[in-house]
Amino acid sequence: MDVKKFLNDTKLRSVFSLFDTDHSGKITVVNLHAAFQKLGQDVPIKELKALMDKHDTKHDGVITFEEFKEMVLGTD
Repeated sequence: MDVKKFLNDTKLRSVFSLFDTDHSGKITVVNLHAAFQKLGQDVPIKELKALMDKHDTKHDGVITFEEFKEMVLGTD
């Protein structure tokens, strides 16, 4: 299945909100940790920080919706 055809902004925002556990409009390492714990996965903070570093293109310590969208969909 081509994810790009399936996900529109509304669906992406729904997925984003699963990780934005404090509803701040941004995903932090703490948000990621909480989301993964809800899924029954205890991912080490070190791994989550590496994931954040890779996708935090603004280097401000959070993943915005636009960064999340880029992470999921990539560039055309």
